[in-house]
Amino acid sequence: MKWKRIFLILVIMLIIPFVLSSFFHLEFKETGSIFSDEKEMTKEVIQLTESNIVDFMSDLPLQSNLSKVGWDHSTLSIDLNISGQIKDPNLVYRDLYTILQLGFEDTSNVKLILIRVFEYNQFDGSHKKLLMTIDASAGRWSEEMDQIENSYEELLSTFFKLKTTDYWEQWMNDIL
Repeated sequence: MKWKRIFLILVIMLIIPFVLSSFFHLEFKETGSIFSDEKEMTKEVIQLTESNIVDFMSDLPLQSNLSKVGWDHSTLSIDLNISGQIKDPNLVYRDLYTILQLGFEDTSNVKLILIRVFEYNQFDGSHKKLLMTIDASAGRWSEEMDQIENSYEELLSTFFKLKTTDYWEQWMNDIL
């Protein structure tokens, strides 16, 4: 009788961890684990409007300064200023890519993004030199662009209408 109790307790002790772990595993599958891949989690996609455009744009992690933002019938237009603090042209291209990525992936109604990049003179506040423009259509955007092993400049010029000016070449020569 004593051995039966010991055997029964031993079996129960072995079964309880397996049962509890299966419940724990099921709960994480249903609710989503904090350790799961972020891409598996659903993103909140917003509809951009005049009332939330400021919040959306202020959340963008940019090195360049926002100068002007416009919203008109599914078209987002942005003016960026770059100052002497930016010493790497790749930072400018990364900012452009970031705007396009968040604009097309995190919103449901942006169809076209127009960006102009100006040189900003922080001493006198002038920003009259247009350095580059990009005209990006949502139809040309693909979420798989993150997987492409090209530079931001190559991605942007391959998939979108990226135009640089002579001032851009001069600006790059001045900083490099």
